[in-house]
Formats: sequence, C-alpha cells, structure tokens
Amino acid sequence: MTHHAPRAELATHAVFNQSEPLTGVNWHDDDIMLREALSRAGAGVHAASLSALGAATGSEAVQEQGRLANENPPKFKPFDRFGRRVDEVEFHPAYHDLMALGLQSGVSAARRGKPIRPAPPCMPDC
Repeated sequence: MTHHAPRAELATHAVFNQSEPLTGVNWHDDDIMLREALSRAGAGVHAASLSALGAATGSEAVQEQGRLANENPPKFKPFDRFGRRVDEVEFHPAYHDLMALGLQSGVSAARRGKPIRPAPPCMPDC
C-alpha cells in the first residue's frame, strides 16, 4: 500500500468563519458604556487604575495566561510522595500570574478604599 504525502492546502480546510484573536485592546477605555456607568456610580476616581487593568487584560500575554490557566485546572494532591496527608491544591503558574495582576491592580480591595456613593435611583424608564 502506497502512502501519499498529505496535502496541507485543501479548499475544504480553509477556516474563514472564525474571528481573529481580540488582543491589543483596552477593555476599559474601549467600552464607553462601562466608563459612563462607572462615572455615574461614583467610581470615576478609579479611572486611571481601571484603564491600566483594562489594557493589561486586553494584552495578548495576559490572554495567553488565561488560556493556560483554563486548560490546566487546579489539581488536588491529598498525599505527598511518602503517603502523608497534605491536602494541597496545585495551580498552574499562569493562575498565579493572573492572581498577582489582580492583586496589584487592587481588585481584591476595591471596596475597602474610599466609599463610593450609591448609584442614583433608577428612573421609571429603566
């Protein structure tokens, strides 16, 4: 039986219905509705830090870390190699990088800073 070299360029294998990766965006600055809602809610004082976080999360590097973290879920390790109970959870390094980004951006302490005034009551047409 003769094996033929596979052809890489086939008309039936052209992928044309998939969008390009959405990278190099700023999820804060590019979303006018988000910015207006934050401003109405009194969170405009955080615009600079939210813009920095929006740019970081829109970068190709951070999105790749997200992909890696999703493809490598945490692994529960109940015992060490000697059979002693340790009950540890092992995370992919990308998960730690994403957590560090969130902590450096103040995500975990967002409500501990300056109090944010409550949003105005909704109008009847909401």
